[in-house]
Amino acid sequence: MRISEGPRSSRFFSLLAFVVLVTSSLVTLAASSADATGVQRAFAISGSMEVGGPPALTLPGASTFTATIDPVTGAFTDGQLVVPTFDRGPVSGPQANITLTQVGAATGVLDPGTGISSMTVTLEASIEVPLLSATCTLGPITSTSSSGNPGGAPLSGTPLQGTVTASGYTVPAAVGVVGSPTCDPTQASAINETLGLPTSATSLSFTVVETTSPPVPEPVVPSYTG
Repeated sequence: MRISEGPRSSRFFSLLAFVVLVTSSLVTLAASSADATGVQRAFAISGSMEVGGPPALTLPGASTFTATIDPVTGAFTDGQLVVPTFDRGPVSGPQANITLTQVGAATGVLDPGTGISSMTVTLEASIEVPLLSATCTLGPITSTSSSGNPGGAPLSGTPLQGTVTASGYTVPAAVGVVGSPTCDPTQASAINETLGLPTSATSLSFTVVETTSPPVPEPVVPSYTG
């Protein structure tokens, strides 16, 4: 028996096609939205910095970096560098405890194809010298580190690991405030003399190891034969 296709049947198939089109569009929009939000990734940071020449300041354990990284371009605009308070180490002069605080978000890129990474970050440093009963804050300190700089190495492997370096960024002098109980001009001058500030004789070398859990798969680079 042949069933005739009347207006009701046509309307049904038209409605079905519309539903399929809308559903497909929503799936596409959801995928695009997921791509736009990026992937939250975490890294352990170790290494050292030089301010005014050797000896180097060693980063404390538990130093970390996190960012939401675009899976296609590798760009990020919300990077957060966290460094616990640390002592400047066995150098001449009085003990100095250093606390680094990020100003604004770090920006940069982790190229998903090459592993080349760069990051620009601005920090303030709080310098406490117990012997002087002094605590002064100085900054901003803005550096751009890259795995493409001398001594750097692109991030690769599992877990992802590489080295970023920078040099020649400026660490300004501490500025004392008359009447301040913790950072008057005399105390600020003593801190500047102890640390050799201001200075642009600076460098850093950080080893970066991904700690994202679960690990983010490495991108598949297409290959062609024929």
